[in-house]
Amino acid sequence: MSPPHYIIGAATATKPDPNALLGHLRAIGVVVADAWAEAVRNLALDAQLATSMPAAGVKCWRIDGDLVKWVDLVRHGIQSKRFVIPQTALPQQRAA
Repeated sequence: MSPPHYIIGAATATKPDPNALLGHLRAIGVVVADAWAEAVRNLALDAQLATSMPAAGVKCWRIDGDLVKWVDLVRHGIQSKRFVIPQTALPQQRAA
C-alpha cells in the first residue's frame, strides 16, 4: 500500500479538484479516463477514499493510498454505469 497523498485547494473549495485527484491516482497506479474525473471524485468522497482534513487557510483532502480500494471503486463505477464507456465504432463490412 502506498502512503496517502494530499490535495490542497482554496479555502473556499468544497471538493478537491477532480484533475488534481486524477494526477494523484496515477501516481498510486490507478489510470482512468480524464472524462471520468468528476465521477471518480464524487465516488471517492462518498467512499471516504478522499477525506477533508483541517488545514490553516486552505482546504486539504487526504487521498487514500490503497491501490486495491481504488481498483474496487473504479470497478464499482463501471458496473454501476457511473462512468461513460465510449463505444468503439467498427468499420462496416461489405459483401464482396
